[in-house]
Amino acid sequence: MQCFHDVPRFSRAVAVPATQPPKHDPGRDAEPDERQPGAPQADPHELPDLPEPAEVGEDG
Repeated sequence: MQCFHDVPRFSRAVAVPATQPPKHDPGRDAEPDERQPGAPQADPHELPDLPEPAEVGEDG
């Protein structure tokens, strides 16, 4: 868990009123697990069946 002291400092901070809806940010809509490099992997039952590496490219 990061402490608020670990957050990078920005020289230009913009104050947004609480009543104003936030602007569309593609990164904000994504799940945190999709953006973190150490995200947990999907469960095996959620993954599609992929061919074994030996079966790929045996066309001739």
